[in-house]
Amino acid sequence: MSEQLMPLKPGGIKSQLTLHHKSIAVVSWGPNRLDIFALGTDNSMFQKTWNGEWLPSPKGWQPIGGTFASPPAVVSWGPNRLDIFALGTDNSMFLKTWNKEWLPSPKGWQPIGGTFASPPAVVSWGPGRIDIFALGTDNSMFLKTWNGKWPPSLAWQPLGGTFDPA
Repeated sequence: MSEQLMPLKPGGIKSQLTLHHKSIAVVSWGPNRLDIFALGTDNSMFQKTWNGEWLPSPKGWQPIGGTFASPPAVVSWGPNRLDIFALGTDNSMFLKTWNKEWLPSPKGWQPIGGTFASPPAVVSWGPGRIDIFALGTDNSMFLKTWNGKWPPSLAWQPLGGTFDPA
């Protein structure tokens, strides 16, 4: 795979990687480890890693595929494990996983269903456990849980309420 780098300019990110408002998510899965995810001006996802040095380079960003309508949400439930969520251009939820390699592929994203009016929020409260929250098109809260595997359907659990997605 050829590496495409997006260099930084002094004082900020190069114009083709100018970040959208609230478009950055950061997570750590271990000591001296940070993974930063951000949307570029073309709404594609980029990553930068710190593990004692900046990767892919001190001023570069790695494109990881996809085109999105929301900022990313990212979580780690253990060493060498990342799960990134974002809304696609159709407002459905997509997932990309790092488990010593990108899954479903280096540039691919897995659809996990639903249509939403808000960006996702995600949390892990133990190894192998992820809870994803988002507001549906009716502005009520929905939840999807991963407990070592996804439920048999792409359905999301309604939690009720009426919220302002702004």
